[in-house]
Amino acid sequence: MREAKRPFFGMKLTNRQNTTGRWILTLSLAAGVATTAAIVGASAASRAGDEVRRPPRPLPVRTLPAEASPGYEVTRRYTGRTVARRTSALGFERGGKVIELLADDGDAVEAGAVLARLDVRALTARRAELRARHAGAQARLDEMEAGPRAETIAVARAGLAEAESQLALARLKDERRARLLADGVIGAEQRDEVATSLAALAAQRAGAAARLDELETGTRRERIAAQRAAVAELDAAIASIELDIEKSELRAPFAGTIAARSVDEGTVIAAGQPLLRLLERGAPEVRVGVPANVVAELGERDALPVEVGGRAHPARIRSLLPEVDPRTRTRTVVLHLDESAGVVPGEVARLPVTRTVREAGFWLPTTALVRGARGLWAVWVVVEDGDGPRVARRDVEVIHAETARAFVRGTLRDGDRVVRDGGQRVTVGQRVRIADEGDAVTARRS
Repeated sequence: MREAKRPFFGMKLTNRQNTTGRWILTLSLAAGVATTAAIVGASAASRAGDEVRRPPRPLPVRTLPAEASPGYEVTRRYTGRTVARRTSALGFERGGKVIELLADDGDAVEAGAVLARLDVRALTARRAELRARHAGAQARLDEMEAGPRAETIAVARAGLAEAESQLALARLKDERRARLLADGVIGAEQRDEVATSLAALAAQRAGAAARLDELETGTRRERIAAQRAAVAELDAAIASIELDIEKSELRAPFAGTIAARSVDEGTVIAAGQPLLRLLERGAPEVRVGVPANVVAELGERDALPVEVGGRAHPARIRSLLPEVDPRTRTRTVVLHLDESAGVVPGEVARLPVTRTVREAGFWLPTTALVRGARGLWAVWVVVEDGDGPRVARRDVEVIHAETARAFVRGTLRDGDRVVRDGGQRVTVGQRVRIADEGDAVTARRS
């Protein structure tokens, strides 16, 4: 059997044929793709033409009616502090050495309780001296007021009689000496001695007579008055010493708690130097600075809530201080808390005050606001025309804003239907469809 003959070009011809076939297949596929793309493009162009001819669907929106309001309420919180109704820095009225301290930090004390004492030994000695002098002066005064005894008057009379007898005897001697001098028996010197003795006895008699007269008539009123003044002076000196001794004990002026102690025993202090700081026991007061125009409104209210430590406590206005603080330009309102509040001095207190501002406008949810020109805001409203509802723009000014709503005024009118939210999706004149009429009432109530 004979072997078949190979082609002249062998495998080389076969490879060329294969390459030609691949190119033909590629061109066929490209032609098919181009045909398909042309068909798809024609179909898309047809659909686009249909959409251009068909009007767009109205955008669904939720609205609420704009209701005019004569004003709005604003709540402001003014910060103050709780303080004790009475606070005293206690010290002695006189200087001295502190020998005893009977109160320490945090101690509760009653009114009149002794808190500290000073050394009073020098004062005690001085008081004893004055009391002794007073006893002597009082005895002399008593004697003057009682008058002389009968025995004293009798002694005075006897003394006067004796003085008169001696004076009479001296006169006789003087007469005899005068005759002897005239006869030349004695000299002038002896006569002078008798004359001098006579004069002395006459003076003694006069003194005895005066003493007797004084005893019989009693002590003069002037001397008694002078002695009374001396006794009164000693009384005042003793009272002053006793007052200083009393002031050497420091007593609590009211019931309270010791907030601080600044000295210890053995310290020599000056008059008025603070030793202890005392806070009155009971519910503290609240002092809050409030603008003057707000204070005028507070005077008409009986009770106000005060926030302390995250809790609200009822309080009543105790007083309004008449002056304006030059730094804060506010007046201080003093409020009284109940003791059951459990508030301590030094805590931060806040007084919320709600005021009504008389200004016409509209309450709207903040979601209805969109940015406007020149720093203003705007809202979208739904208006009706011959072709159906569409949106229009109304410029407004935000007067007051809260977390979820704002009070505005502007070109908005009462009864306008305001687009509640989604304002960034619409443009002027765009056709819309009100999605849910019930949402308007719900939005207004919220």
